Amino acid sequence: MKKSLRNQARQRRREVHKKKGIEAAALLADNFFNNVKISDDDIVALYSPFGSELDIYPIAVKLQSSGVQMVLPCVLKEAAPLLFRRWHVGDNMVEGTFGIAEPVATTEAVKPTIMLVPLLAFDKHRHRIGYGRGYYDRTIKTITDVKTIGVGYADMQLEQVPVEAHDVQLDMIITDDKVFT
Repeated sequence: MKKSLRNQARQRRREVHKKKGIEAAALLADNFFNNVKISDDDIVALYSPFGSELDIYPIAVKLQSSGVQMVLPCVLKEAAPLLFRRWHVGDNMVEGTFGIAEPVATTEAVKPTIMLVPLLAFDKHRHRIGYGRGYYDRTIKTITDVKTIGVGYADMQLEQVPVEAHDVQLDMIITDDKVFT
């Protein structure tokens, strides 16, 4: 069932991305900064938008201009938790696993305190459907005291997402239109 939902969500997200990608990124940034309290000690894990994922570049630019530390996820090996490396807008990147841009391997690894998590679909209970490989679920379970924030288009909301034993409920979901806490 999840595989079918995942495929439908990918197609739906591609359509939504074509219609409102740039506008949605600005609205997402507004919702993020209006609803997430960030302290001087926080380290925010972003993600490198891939395909039709909602662009978080406007968030990154504002975080950087405010002096907030940022990291990006790196896949070291299959079925392992993600590693997060320091990152600044404009840094050199390399193509990582699955063709997703990552900081170079010599960049310092740091644990985030706030983690933005991309999604294909979600429900009002803050459950998400990702790509099905479990990287974020495994990672969230290994990092204590991290605030997890799902990020996606409001159009990707489902009535209910099927939840399996390994799935992690997020602390918050922020979209271009709504915030779920």
